[in-house]
Amino acid sequence: MPNTLTTIDPLAPGATGETITPWVRAQLARTHPSPADRLALRPLRWELAGQPVREWLLAPDPLACQRIEAEIHQWAVRLGLYRLDSTKALTEGPCTILASVVLPGAPAELVRLTSMYWTLIIAFDDQVVETGRSPQPYRDTITDILLHGNPPVDPDPFHLAFAEVRAGIVELGGEALLPAFADLVAGAIDTYVREWQHRQHDRMPAMDQYLRDAVTNSHILPGMLLQRLVPGLIPPDARWPTELTHAAQLVTVLARLENDLLSYRKDEHDGAVNACWILAEEYGIKPIQSVPSVLGMINALRVQLDDLIAAIRSDAGSAELARQADAVHDWVDACYAWFLTVARYGVSARKAG
Repeated sequence: MPNTLTTIDPLAPGATGETITPWVRAQLARTHPSPADRLALRPLRWELAGQPVREWLLAPDPLACQRIEAEIHQWAVRLGLYRLDSTKALTEGPCTILASVVLPGAPAELVRLTSMYWTLIIAFDDQVVETGRSPQPYRDTITDILLHGNPPVDPDPFHLAFAEVRAGIVELGGEALLPAFADLVAGAIDTYVREWQHRQHDRMPAMDQYLRDAVTNSHILPGMLLQRLVPGLIPPDARWPTELTHAAQLVTVLARLENDLLSYRKDEHDGAVNACWILAEEYGIKPIQSVPSVLGMINALRVQLDDLIAAIRSDAGSAELARQADAVHDWVDACYAWFLTVARYGVSARKAG
């Protein structure tokens, strides 16, 4: 990676997703100046037009992650989520490194379970939604599996995988979480159905719908739910404060918008739904011209989230609630670092150009 890169902003003549990537990354780095020390992150330093840039990459225990990741690969292939000769998605977006960072102090079984769920839902997105199949038939069967453990008579790999995820939640003492977990998965499938409908008619969703779907279609909220199995946080059978729900929703929207910007170069070629293209369609501008607007949305949401977490911590009546607020807050920096670390989103973490 060059030590100093030339800045090319989205409004420059001839700007493309390729040429603006360093500028976008430098702007997002300012939104993540000082992640919590408890997160296993490491800095990546470079310069843009002579100005220092410091990004963050995930840096969990490599040996522990490699062992669990190997088990996840074997599990996904055994169930038929992926063929042995087509596991590129698994290697490009390893989930265990993110689970290890957002679940500090968690037993390996919980890190493995969370990674299993994320691997499963990414496979569902890649092999059902992205291939043009309607996700609708899965909604009720998967809900029934998660609530009651009842797979259909002729289960496919996704049914079997959700059944094993449910069994893992129960084994770890999280049976009280199953109704909320099932609701989150059903909500995610509902958003997949809307996405499928948009693809069928070759149109973008409205921005307000896209932002709402960023909450319900997020893989983050189920992860936060499983995070409650970590000792010292709000336990599965306890009340979840409303203000933490709002904070969690802000985290999911922030993660989606940051992912959209970091994936701009990839989506420019793949045609994926992205906030920049939605804004362009709504306001009659080029997608690349909407990049600064998305950055402005990110900055505004980050201020809201930081202020809300600070208010929750100041009013917290227990150390448990304060720790939970910090745990929710940590997801913003952890997801940002994951987007930069893995190859799935086309960012190429170890170089800025």
